[in-house]
Amino acid sequence: MNPVNFLVDNPVLNREVRGRMRVRKLSGKAWRVVAVIVALVVLRYYYILLRAVQQGRPDDAVELWRGTSYLVLTLIALLSPALAATAISQELEQQTWDLLKVTRLTAWQVVMGKWLARQTIPAMLLLISLPLLLMSALHGEVGVAGFAANFGYLALTSAFFSSMGLWCSAAARKTAAATAVSILLMGVVCLGTCLIDGIISVLDSFRRSNGLGTHAMWVNPFYAISMMDDLIRDPNVYLPKLHLAVVETSVSFELAMVVLFLYLLAQRYQATAAQ
Repeated sequence: MNPVNFLVDNPVLNREVRGRMRVRKLSGKAWRVVAVIVALVVLRYYYILLRAVQQGRPDDAVELWRGTSYLVLTLIALLSPALAATAISQELEQQTWDLLKVTRLTAWQVVMGKWLARQTIPAMLLLISLPLLLMSALHGEVGVAGFAANFGYLALTSAFFSSMGLWCSAAARKTAAATAVSILLMGVVCLGTCLIDGIISVLDSFRRSNGLGTHAMWVNPFYAISMMDDLIRDPNVYLPKLHLAVVETSVSFELAMVVLFLYLLAQRYQATAAQ
């Protein structure tokens, strides 16, 4: 299959993106003026923030870089699964999903179109934060490589949560149930691992006292990005091999789950379309 078919010549992707980007038309000249004023004010404050980073201390820039990364990751964890959870369930409820099965679109065109389109808003969030993250990283002497690793992990986590939400959308079949399940799974990954880590650390206090932690946290994106940031800031950080192992485990887990979720969705679509 030509990759162009997934991005350009894919009617599912084009329809989904148009649906994501649809904005209600402003009625009246006053609303247009207000919208322009709000946009200019936001841009002005963003410019002031960037100037403050440039003129501030490197330590402050590093803290802003880390804080912005955690904020973006939090928004991704909340938005990505919830947005993707409506992709297929809405089609099922509106009885339009069966119409896709009689088209000549392949299973991967449908699945990839749904998945890529539901990452539009998280992608916009990443693009908005990119200048601030980049300038903070450069001024804080994190470097381009450190910025790229941090930003790439945020993009991968967005892809992971979107694929998870899309799988929930197909499995639950109802929009409300799909959204609830996707948020629940996100909570298990981000909060449930902390609970498991706390229980294990109480039962295995020797490992905790030695600073080794537990493996339950290794798939937690917040823990992994903190380990990554520590390693980026100081390659000689305490237990650098542990930091690197956590990052590698988290990246491998998210990549594997993205492939698994999309594969299961494609197989599910092929099975139902053949009936």
